[in-house]
Amino acid sequence: PKDTIEQLEALANDLALRFRQLFPETEGVVQDTRSNGRLVTTLSEQDGIRQYLRCVVFRKGEEEIDPNTGDSLGAPIDIISEGYFDDVQNDNSLLFVSEGDAEPIQVSDFVATK
Repeated sequence: PKDTIEQLEALANDLALRFRQLFPETEGVVQDTRSNGRLVTTLSEQDGIRQYLRCVVFRKGEEEIDPNTGDSLGAPIDIISEGYFDDVQNDNSLLFVSEGDAEPIQVSDFVATK
């Protein structure tokens, strides 16, 4: 039974590693906005980004401070759009987002894998 538990743990660790490789958690920035719902981002093959990987475009608000303690409460995040990576290069990527979103996407908005 001990070998079985160790084997199961090794398999679970291997599966977790493969999952992280397939779906990397990474964040980048919008470098340029183009027509037809296309954006250029700083995310690239080097970040583990692949074609058709899904993502969100979001904007961070100003950091909020607790008035009683002075501690940071973090910055609010507004999700602007969702999309997928259409063309991934060694140093950047082209992202496709649905048009007609309520708020226009700006250079310096953030992109995160989903």
